[in-house]
Amino acid sequence: RFRAAERAMTVSLGIVLLAEATLRVVIVYSEPEHAVLNASLLSQLPAIGLFALWFVVARFAIVPIASNEVDALMPRN
Repeated sequence: RFRAAERAMTVSLGIVLLAEATLRVVIVYSEPEHAVLNASLLSQLPAIGLFALWFVVARFAIVPIASNEVDALMPRN
């Protein structure tokens, strides 16, 4: 289960990175050429939101599973 939790975190981060890159390209190319600076700044917003969402989901959904697996392997005092 620990490896499955780690794999889920890795796969979900990969999905977030691909979604962020796709959104960045769409935002940048949807703006006119004279608004390149605004487009580059605007393209940062989805990235911040996606990463924040990923950290929250990973922290509250996946990390407890991995922690329980590690705790089960540690010797009891």
